[in-house]
Amino acid sequence: MSLSDTKIIMFTEGDANSVDTWSNIPYFLSQNLEQAGAIVYKTDISPSSSPKAEKFLFLCIDFAAHCLRKIIGNNPVYELCRTSIYYRSVLRKMEKSLVQHPDVNACLALTFSYSGALLAKCPPRTFMLCDWPIEYLIKIQQNRNPGILEKIAIKRQIKEISAADHVITLFPDVQKYMEETYKRKILYLGNVINSELIDFPDQETIDKKITGSHYLFIGRQKYIHSAIALAHAAGQYNKTHDSKIHIDIIGLTEEMSPLFSASYVQCHGYLSKGNMEQKKLYYDLIFRAKAIVNTTEGWNGMSSLIEAMYYNTPVIIVPNPNIQKTFGDQCNFGVYCKNDTSEEILKAILSIQSMPDKTYASMCRQAHKKVETFTWADYAKKLLSLIQNH
Repeated sequence: MSLSDTKIIMFTEGDANSVDTWSNIPYFLSQNLEQAGAIVYKTDISPSSSPKAEKFLFLCIDFAAHCLRKIIGNNPVYELCRTSIYYRSVLRKMEKSLVQHPDVNACLALTFSYSGALLAKCPPRTFMLCDWPIEYLIKIQQNRNPGILEKIAIKRQIKEISAADHVITLFPDVQKYMEETYKRKILYLGNVINSELIDFPDQETIDKKITGSHYLFIGRQKYIHSAIALAHAAGQYNKTHDSKIHIDIIGLTEEMSPLFSASYVQCHGYLSKGNMEQKKLYYDLIFRAKAIVNTTEGWNGMSSLIEAMYYNTPVIIVPNPNIQKTFGDQCNFGVYCKNDTSEEILKAILSIQSMPDKTYASMCRQAHKKVETFTWADYAKKLLSLIQNH
């Protein structure tokens, strides 16, 4: 099959033409598949693409789920996207889109909840690509057992995963979990820097980091403990050193912790790469960062870490199985901490601050080298090879 004959229908929960949909993944993947020569039809299966009456029904379900969570607490979490009503709505949208594009030879669903394989009419090959299934999220990340309603959604998802021709996860430890749990082949095509790569002056960037004093945190509220620990460590460092360090925080606001109001901390909130001014600030903060820090144990925002690494930024992290499988047990591109505490972060900061310039510059280059092949262009080529050869 030639690239010009490769016609893919991509199903996404959100607009694949928007850089803000699902952490940029649909946007960059579809863009690079098209640049490689494939034809990609994009279909939004989210509630925003539903008729008005269905949107109203979904609002009612959302409200009822909110009230239920208020009564019984946040766990188990039952959401609109896990209901059978929403599931049937998505299947109808998929069927309609497939009728509109009868020439497609591959169905690519960027979710583990809908494969297209169970539809009456579906393309010759079905592919699922996502981060993790609901069961992994609940049992591994949240470390709890699913509730009764969640078990129904999990059962439905397993049925779709079992039916798809090819299932691809974005992370190696999820691959292992899914293969052991679902007893089928799960693919992992490697990691990817989840953004549009921009040109940057290599030596000038390193020189700026050598003379700089800013440490960067990027993450949502689920990682706030690490951000607070970083702010506390910076405060401890500044008490005993004439040359002060500064903390930049992307994704959190000053109101979230008293420590974020310190003079050496600046919170920037959420920065959208779809907004040119915010995008510029985002990369300016990366380019000047002495290191990017997220010591959250377990999952720790790997996407933002590897993006910063591409721009010569060392890391201060607690390694998890994904980090170790991708980069190894030894860290020459930053500092591995033992745990998520301000004491461990302070040790790492002291180590970096006291490094000879030559040693630190080598660490910056190693950070870039570790991820320089993690491009969307390479990832799209791997996926196209899989689609064409199967």
